[in-house]
Amino acid sequence: MRKIEILNKNNNWVGIDFCGLRKGDIFRIFDNGKRFCDEKGNKQWTAISKPYITETGIYQIDTKEI
Repeated sequence: MRKIEILNKNNNWVGIDFCGLRKGDIFRIFDNGKRFCDEKGNKQWTAISKPYITETGIYQIDTKEI
């Protein structure tokens, strides 16, 4: 199971639903309890879009590296 956390204004990590991500949110992902790391070694990202559904029906969000 995948868990999403955002960094709030008090610099605390708070769990949210993926669809709750908004542009400007700093977030990290846990997959089955393990911190997710992409192919470049990144472990947290900044959202630069709202979540959307791709043509294949998968939720996605555009990000930039921190």
